[in-house]
Amino acid sequence: MPWQYKHWGVIAVTLLGLGPISLIYVWRSPVISRNAKIAYTVGIIIITWFFISSLYGMWNAVQAMLGGGAQQY
Repeated sequence: MPWQYKHWGVIAVTLLGLGPISLIYVWRSPVISRNAKIAYTVGIIIITWFFISSLYGMWNAVQAMLGGGAQQY
């Protein structure tokens, strides 16, 4: 069994920056139970949302510092 299909492998792939791509390994893994797959999916979605939200906030801060101003949508 390749390492990325095990519990620690899925966590490592997620934290190494692949985020939502690690969902492929979660759902194809024969080692991880269905309930754990659901929990991993929810966790990965939350981590990805937090990362994107933080990145967007930093982008707006840099734009404001450079005089571009933050764009409101």
